[in-house]
Amino acid sequence: MVEEKSFLSRLGTSAPEVMERLHQEIRRFQDAIAGAQDHWLTPREEGAWSPAQISEHVMLISRTMAHVLRAYQAPELPPFPKTTGTYVNGKKQSPPYGLPGEGKPWADLEPDWIKAHIRLVQAAEGILDWQDQRTVHHPYFGELNVLEWLQVATFHLIHHRRQMTR
Repeated sequence: MVEEKSFLSRLGTSAPEVMERLHQEIRRFQDAIAGAQDHWLTPREEGAWSPAQISEHVMLISRTMAHVLRAYQAPELPPFPKTTGTYVNGKKQSPPYGLPGEGKPWADLEPDWIKAHIRLVQAAEGILDWQDQRTVHHPYFGELNVLEWLQVATFHLIHHRRQMTR
């Protein structure tokens, strides 16, 4: 099932707008991390991830999104798998490469989290043609162009920050 993606335009309709929002959401996520330290390793409910696990998941997916954005810098896109996302009880599930471990202290996760988001921003800054209409398949949103990938990267931060601050 391909999810509706028209809502992504609320994050900006040009690269500068979405980049500004991406920077803002990275800062907001880091603020949420700071606010979650007193319950960092504790899930908010049974079966949910802890703030530590949410943060690790976001880091892992941001690495993948940076890889996709870097691919748009090449004359030809490399082949990417066309996997379909899975749902459990109506909720999107992380792909295996985005699954967190049991939860690490922030001091252990922070260097990798920062590197992943620096690389994400650098990958986006390296895009020369934001009008590029070549697409790469996303497990839930189907075929996305380069701007839509940046929007999804930003949305991913928003979605999981909200999970942490509920």
